[in-house]
Amino acid sequence: MNRFIRHAVLPLLTGLSLLSTASAATAPYRVVEFGTLGGAYSSAMALNNLGQVVGESVTADGNTHAFLYSNGKIEDLGKLYGSARGMSINDKGEVVGRFYDTEKQNTRAFYYADGVMHDIFGRSTNQYIGNRVPYDINNSGLIVGVATSNSPTTELRGEMYNSDRSVFTQWSLITPYAINDVGQITGMGSVRGTSGAVLINDGVASLIPNALAGYDINESGMVVGRGKDGYAFAWIDGVYSQPAGKAFGGESTARAVNDGGDIVGQFFETPVPGYRGWLYTGGQRIDLDTLIDPTAGLVIVDALDINNAGQILATACASRNSFFGTNCRTVLLDNLPMAPVPEPASLTLMALGMLTLAWRRRASRRAD
Repeated sequence: MNRFIRHAVLPLLTGLSLLSTASAATAPYRVVEFGTLGGAYSSAMALNNLGQVVGESVTADGNTHAFLYSNGKIEDLGKLYGSARGMSINDKGEVVGRFYDTEKQNTRAFYYADGVMHDIFGRSTNQYIGNRVPYDINNSGLIVGVATSNSPTTELRGEMYNSDRSVFTQWSLITPYAINDVGQITGMGSVRGTSGAVLINDGVASLIPNALAGYDINESGMVVGRGKDGYAFAWIDGVYSQPAGKAFGGESTARAVNDGGDIVGQFFETPVPGYRGWLYTGGQRIDLDTLIDPTAGLVIVDALDINNAGQILATACASRNSFFGTNCRTVLLDNLPMAPVPEPASLTLMALGMLTLAWRRRASRRAD
């Protein structure tokens, strides 16, 4: 073989082969990290349909602030009287969260919009000032969460309210976790002396049979959560199903569902002990490890949220056994397309063009 061909053509063709292989093996999801507000730690809690994420992060001076991740950047939402965590964000960008009041020594709810964070209930003197935690906000601005009293005895109540408290409803012994735009609520609690997953329609609470806790509800009224048998469930219009199945001999939980009925959650595998994040779509349960680049050095141990675009908020760790260690962080599994990669045929034409140009230059130098 001509020395020029051996030293110029083979490397280019080899490169083309590698590029073609890499393009074919591209994982469906990219792992996107949020970074921090200057400290060593951040943790995300919720995702909206615009791909915006909220949570908490340690700052450079060691404080814990609520954060918003949007358009590839992490933003400091600040804090009030103490540490703050963003708990939920709607599609309007309104954020609710909890903060710790170091003076009153209790946890309360904040609302953030248009660059301003405020204490929804203030330093009230009513009995429900033990702790207040909001869990979700819908696109109408309705917030659901839980409150406990300190005196005379500890009492738990579920709540629905808005940012100015012009709407305010309570339910005894119920913890509401999610609310859809229709105003349906799901959670867990006790109804007429029986405990389990709760569905609240028009202010009236009822139990979902066989279910322990409802963690999310979509716009069709599909509720997902954990069943009393220890396995993930989905419930809609009176039909109860188990999207994660009972494979691998371990427990499972469904944490979130989008409006297309795609579900994410966590299961525990017993043959090879460890937690795994899963996605249920198109009638199949998929281990999320199979949807990311295997060279990333990460395993997905939990899936926390999913939006209508199919983006997933997940917990990623360095190993299956480091779930509770410092080698874990929340990440966004992003399935949205990036800039297009040139097709192999285009790369081949480009390489041949480069070879032709190089050959002509070499021939020209010999002629000189």
